[in-house]
Amino acid sequence: VYENNMQRAKLSHQAADAYREKLGWGKREVMVDVDGTPRRLDIADVATRRGVEHKKGYVSRTEDVLSELDRDAKLVKKGWQIEWVFEGTASKPLLEALQAAKITYKFI
Repeated sequence: VYENNMQRAKLSHQAADAYREKLGWGKREVMVDVDGTPRRLDIADVATRRGVEHKKGYVSRTEDVLSELDRDAKLVKKGWQIEWVFEGTASKPLLEALQAAKITYKFI
């Protein structure tokens, strides 16, 4: 299990690195304070207040994912432009939660 998790993490990091290169802006794994709680954005440019959460594979509305979404929703309310990018698929409940939070998303 550990080896599989490590391999998935490595592939996910490589995919996010490649997507950042394609975007041509931002830095990888940027920590942002959200009302006293840290949020690590996969790609971000703090000066222009924009960020990307990059997901690979199937993503559903788990507790961990909802925690990220909640913090991103707070950033959006503070003027950030946050986009979730999926290289794979996402559950309908997750997509509905993103829409409700005014977080844009796309599939690549």
